[in-house]
Amino acid sequence: MSEAVQSVAQLSAAIISRIARYSNIIKAVFHIIVEKMTGNDVFMTEQTTEFPKVQFVEIDEVHEGQRIDNFLITKLKGVPKSVIYRILRKGEVRVNKGRIKQTYKLLNGDVVRIPPLE
Repeated sequence: MSEAVQSVAQLSAAIISRIARYSNIIKAVFHIIVEKMTGNDVFMTEQTTEFPKVQFVEIDEVHEGQRIDNFLITKLKGVPKSVIYRILRKGEVRVNKGRIKQTYKLLNGDVVRIPPLE
């Protein structure tokens, strides 16, 4: 009987170990699903900076020749690069009322429209 009890104890310890491992996997999958549904990164510890209004920025000689993606990275501190490249791809960033690619180089006097970011 002692052998049977020992065997059951070992089996139940193995089952508990697997349940704990699977529960961590389930938690991670749940967090990913919530992130995809809400658009909020549940693993982020700090919030990104919000820019609730459309911004129009006129380019001066300091930023002339700079790529639009690098300009936005410096202008929008705290905003993830993935968000910056997404708004560029979707055409939400405009230069002189026209859509541009991320490789566009800014010219003196360009007016850049930066969409609201939350």
